[in-house]
Amino acid sequence: MKGYEEKIKEYLENHRDEIANELCELVRIPSIAGTEGARAIIERVCEKFAKEGASVEKYDTYALATYGSGEHKIGLFSHADVVPEGKDWTMCEPFEGKIIGDDVFGRGASDDKCAIIISLWILRAIRELKINLKSSLVFFIGANEETTMSDIFDYKKTHTPPDISMVLDSGFPVHLGDKGILWLECQKKTRLRDLNCLKGGEAVNIILKEAEATVRYSDALYGELSRHGELEISREDGTVKIKAQGISAHGANPKGTVNAGAIILGALLDCEYFSEGDKRELSLLYSLLSTYDGRPLGIEATDEVFGETTVTNGIIDISQDEIKFTLDIRHGRAYKQSLLVSKIASIFEEQNATVKVLKDGEPKAICADNKYVQVAMQVYREHTGNFDAQPRISVGGTYSRYLESSFEVGMTTKWNDFGLPSGHGGAHQADEHISISGLVEAAEVIMKMALKMDSELAK
Repeated sequence: MKGYEEKIKEYLENHRDEIANELCELVRIPSIAGTEGARAIIERVCEKFAKEGASVEKYDTYALATYGSGEHKIGLFSHADVVPEGKDWTMCEPFEGKIIGDDVFGRGASDDKCAIIISLWILRAIRELKINLKSSLVFFIGANEETTMSDIFDYKKTHTPPDISMVLDSGFPVHLGDKGILWLECQKKTRLRDLNCLKGGEAVNIILKEAEATVRYSDALYGELSRHGELEISREDGTVKIKAQGISAHGANPKGTVNAGAIILGALLDCEYFSEGDKRELSLLYSLLSTYDGRPLGIEATDEVFGETTVTNGIIDISQDEIKFTLDIRHGRAYKQSLLVSKIASIFEEQNATVKVLKDGEPKAICADNKYVQVAMQVYREHTGNFDAQPRISVGGTYSRYLESSFEVGMTTKWNDFGLPSGHGGAHQADEHISISGLVEAAEVIMKMALKMDSELAK
């Protein structure tokens, strides 16, 4: 591989503009998980891989592109589906796919269409530079990663995963695995007096950015709410309409966020003229929305491998007759998941509420001593000169959790700060973006990792 290093770098840098424009092309396809757009982008991507000589297989929830005929296999896993576009974009429209300076902006630019582009250009570089592979490369492109991950489960029903896989959906240098993930829907039949409704949210794993509520009007309550400057309030048809804006982020990274539902509930619970009965019914929910360490449920924990437990909320749907909301829990090995569910369910049972599991997955990590992890780390350290770099654990949930021999890598080596408002710029946020130069360098690093693994598998 040594002789190819400069050629790989030169090849990718020479195609920088094409790489950026092709990412914009994919961003412009509104491939929200569970929609026709997610299938449409799979079709488009399959055409591109087939054109480069890969053998393509298309399924309902994913596609595979295989290049090479070697007995051993190296996997590169990515996904084409995205979370809903959200609101308050300032740099471009969500699916505009716009280049600004060194960055591509748009929903999916960093999560995770950039990974498809990296995979595609690695294949092109291998072909055009005439690099002889001893292994086969398997490119997986999912269409349902952001919701149930049915794509990876469908894949494993009929396919054996590669000898080693890199999941391009995290950060550098290497992430050994994921925290446990548990999505819950909590529901309670009730009879609220003053709160007519409280609604907000689009996805379980996006911290609630904006929420709206209506409450029964009284002069006294209206006056109290008027003193909460973070609320937008108005009087309409015998009710008080309330709106709040929070600070959103991916549910796995809650630090610095503010849940919009917590803003509204906090204001209502602070009002003397808001029903005491309603306050009792809503107090646990407020506690859950206003903190993210799991203390209201008694599940706070930290372990040395996976870090702290986090509990966030993405969707609220409250009427006078029902309280319904979601929780996104990321955890380590302090609790078995079955025990975690049982513990939470018992707390909600005391409130005459029910808990439904929407998604689950135990924490998983590959050993840092794995020879392919060591190969990847060697490549990263030599490329960057950072010989102190160490593997990490991901707080998000990726395909790696369900692939026996796998680890995660990043899609960019660079982050450009555009001075955007809090809650903008990252994955699952408004103004999502990725550095083009960082993306090109990431493709170089990942390609060198794959070629090094190819040599290792041939031994």
